[in-house]
Amino acid sequence: GKKIPVGQRQQRKMNGFYSDPDGLLYNDEIPVLEKGLEHFYKTTGVCAYVYLVNELDEGVDGNEYASDLYDELFNDEGHILLVYDYTNAYMYDAEGYAIQPPIDSEALPRKNP
Repeated sequence: GKKIPVGQRQQRKMNGFYSDPDGLLYNDEIPVLEKGLEHFYKTTGVCAYVYLVNELDEGVDGNEYASDLYDELFNDEGHILLVYDYTNAYMYDAEGYAIQPPIDSEALPRKNP
């Protein structure tokens, strides 16, 4: 498919769940991503945020990059930031200190007795 450029204004805004400053996502991928992240949030109470980069520069440590970006984007410790290197299809992550082990009893589906 051909990439449809997203308007500048829309690219820059941080919406609830992701940033795609280079417009890497196809239009039909966006709702899938949003739905998945929203489900994660509803299930765990943790807001996972995806930041797409075309490619990290040579020699950049992805986890360090994610960690620095976390501090830039959030002023709380309750998020998980996922930095996705689009070219190499690789995900780096940084978590806030407030995040408990991600799956707790609350997040597990319950059966009625």
